[in-house]
Amino acid sequence: MNDKLKTYLAQTGRRQYQIAREAGLTENELSRIVRGRRSPTPDERRRLAVALGVAEPDIFS
Repeated sequence: MNDKLKTYLAQTGRRQYQIAREAGLTENELSRIVRGRRSPTPDERRRLAVALGVAEPDIFS
């Protein structure tokens, strides 16, 4: 499980599907990344960081 990503998602006050849409992912894809069921690609990591408004290393280090 990616606890850092889960924390940042909770802090946004937005729904997971909204963040997923902003990052160009489906809600299912984002859910699988959060749960650690799949690793995000480098591009997906970058897009998630932008959607969350944080630096990529803060989430995926």
